[in-house]
Amino acid sequence: MSKSVQSLLADFAALMLWASMALAHAEFRGSTPAQNALLQELPPEVVLTFSEQVGVLALDWVLPDGSRKATEGAAGAEALTVAAPRDGGPGTYVLRWRVASTDGHPVAGALVFSVKEVTGTAPQLADKPLTPVLARGGFVLALVLAVGAAVFHHLIAPLTPLGQRIARASAGLLLPMGLLWLWTEGADRLGQASFAALAEGLQSPAARSIALGMAAGLLALIALRKGLWAVLAAWGFAALSFAVSGHALSAPGGLAPYFTALHGAALILWVGGLLPLTLGVAAGPALPLLARFSRLALPSVLVLIGSGIGLALAHRGVPEIMGSNWARLLVAKLGLVALMLMLALWHRFDAMPALERGRTPPLRRSLGTETALGLAVLCLAMGFRLAPPPVLPEPLSLHIHTPKAMVTLETTGALPGSTGFVLYLSDGNLTLIEPREVTLTLTDPLAGIGPLKAKATRGAEGEWLVAPQVLPSPGPWEVAVGILISDFDKVTLTGALPTPGAP
Repeated sequence: MSKSVQSLLADFAALMLWASMALAHAEFRGSTPAQNALLQELPPEVVLTFSEQVGVLALDWVLPDGSRKATEGAAGAEALTVAAPRDGGPGTYVLRWRVASTDGHPVAGALVFSVKEVTGTAPQLADKPLTPVLARGGFVLALVLAVGAAVFHHLIAPLTPLGQRIARASAGLLLPMGLLWLWTEGADRLGQASFAALAEGLQSPAARSIALGMAAGLLALIALRKGLWAVLAAWGFAALSFAVSGHALSAPGGLAPYFTALHGAALILWVGGLLPLTLGVAAGPALPLLARFSRLALPSVLVLIGSGIGLALAHRGVPEIMGSNWARLLVAKLGLVALMLMLALWHRFDAMPALERGRTPPLRRSLGTETALGLAVLCLAMGFRLAPPPVLPEPLSLHIHTPKAMVTLETTGALPGSTGFVLYLSDGNLTLIEPREVTLTLTDPLAGIGPLKAKATRGAEGEWLVAPQVLPSPGPWEVAVGILISDFDKVTLTGALPTPGAP
């Protein structure tokens, strides 16, 4: 393969990696009290913090005597407050929780802490259920095959009889697969399979995707008999079904759903058209089909890359992914996409010229392989729900204002961990001050850490900088900023850094 093609593949893989790294579900950040804490008395309430606002699905306490008690919580911005149960005596308490992130995916866990003594053992969390992933995967595969075949039928070439039967069967599967996905989604959100699961699934964002997908399947059936309007509507509804649930809902800025819809539209054209192309090549002249498909496939690849860049820009930050299951899954997916792209380039630059010269390249095998790779990519994409990427916590900030002086303090990193500090100082009238010395003192009274004291140095823009300090707990950290204005005038400003993820 030429160096230019290799360079294109490398650039494509890098762009896909950049676009994919930003996707994430809600992540549990910490709690008050901390996990496995040993307390002297039962706190009045427990606070769970997350990377985004969540909705409560289920909460219950396991008391030291083994009894269970359902409870309720108050969800705020990135924090969930749960009242403690009546004093069950000394021992280990377990709060089992299940919440839904902004994109509708459930997240579950358990907070374990003890009062005066440790008793019993913490419960083992159930593995993330596979059934919603399989149900969604079946629905998406049927949707891509049905709508992709209809698009191929109108924009490239009429379907073969076998291709039409496969398209109709795929569209017919959307109703049972959609109901199955809806039921498993509800069961996952409730934490149990029951008759109420279907009603719960109707409340999830997945219901919108299922409704649009079913409408797209019906329009695809109509498109096999009617004009272009039906296939364009089916294509649009199917693309929108990818954008109304999942990661697109949790990205800031409001642009991610549009990029996701473009991503889905390009995917339907490329992957959904491969099976009809394979069947068409087997049934008739290959060169006209390959030429027409290539003219549309190339723009679809460009749209895939462009929408991937847009998704990367729409999401905040780049998560730490190395060594995670999510990273391994991503590498596998990108490897399959690279193989698909190599086969597509071979079809365009080797197979088509060979056909023009009267030779017969092994198209059936190569197209069948590319089709299988495309379906495998879709299956791997469904697996990201089982292994969401870790989220990079955001830096914290604190503003303290008194009549004599004020400070705005920002961390350069996230807690817990190593972070520096940037301080902006002024007097009560917002005029910059020129102190002789600035010190920062940090204390975590709950964890019994501190005081940690560090001197600040003046920066080039008038700010004051504190070298990175290792803060081993999420806090809340009490802050004292000492400002030595002159030998006889010192001001101390006190406050508390918010706990990461707290409102």
